[in-house]
Amino acid sequence: MPTSERLRDIEGDFPLSVLVWLDQHPSSTLALALAVSAPSIRWTFRFGGDLDVVIRGARVETYRAGRERVGSARVHGTRSAADFDHLPSCPDDAPYAWPALPYPVTSGFACDREGAVARFVARDSGGVTPGLLPKLGAYPDDGGSVASCIERLRTAHSERVMAYPPRAFAGSMRDILAALAAPDVVGPARAWVRFVDQRVLIWPEPGAEFGPTLLAALHQRRGCLGCSKFDPRDVLSNGTWLFAQPRRGGDESFVREAPPVIAASIEEIAEALGRSAPELAATQLDVRFADVPKVTSARVRLPA
Repeated sequence: MPTSERLRDIEGDFPLSVLVWLDQHPSSTLALALAVSAPSIRWTFRFGGDLDVVIRGARVETYRAGRERVGSARVHGTRSAADFDHLPSCPDDAPYAWPALPYPVTSGFACDREGAVARFVARDSGGVTPGLLPKLGAYPDDGGSVASCIERLRTAHSERVMAYPPRAFAGSMRDILAALAAPDVVGPARAWVRFVDQRVLIWPEPGAEFGPTLLAALHQRRGCLGCSKFDPRDVLSNGTWLFAQPRRGGDESFVREAPPVIAASIEEIAEALGRSAPELAATQLDVRFADVPKVTSARVRLPA
């Protein structure tokens, strides 16, 4: 096991890549400052295909795919962000990977006569899904740059406290830390995080109170740099109209619920679906999604 001036009590599977990150990369300084300021949160980073590095306070633990703990260490001399007159600036080249992006395999996709694309969500997972189905089982691993993801979140941003749990949001390091100190912010929880310059992009654990309460505190400070109920990398959700069957009742039509956050092209959506642009263009319905409040099931049941 390599030695480190910063790490103590290293045990088990603690790869060199993780040790070098904690010793040398500026993003680890920001990560450790977050962890000291909010020790009830499991700040999580993915290395390679299946190794999760979890920082809580001054403790670092490694897990295989988030399940079995395989290593641990203690970080010596960890400092809160309050101890820095000037926080380090993090480049957009962190050595850890993006968190996994769930693939919307239960939605069908079709375009209108102007080339806009909608996703059609059936009443239940066992229902007939109209339109073109995704061919791939997962999005590509590359999420682009953190800066571009924050810019996409900015486009979807609202100053109001959202009525739905956030999938991702961003803020400056200083504002995030101030919001974490608010009395209404609830932990413990798990959160994935990435950094660029002195900005933080956070994916809170779905279903936990931590994400909504932290975002509410961030909005109260007017420190939110962007937020959305969708992951900023999720072009199939962000870039399409949403039509869904009502959860109750006998109406089999698909009701329009939301416009695109940032409209994506047929080419972009087809690539995310694992299909060709001509395949998606062939699903064209003789409607304009912006004009119709609902689409009947008959119109979206497309020939094979």
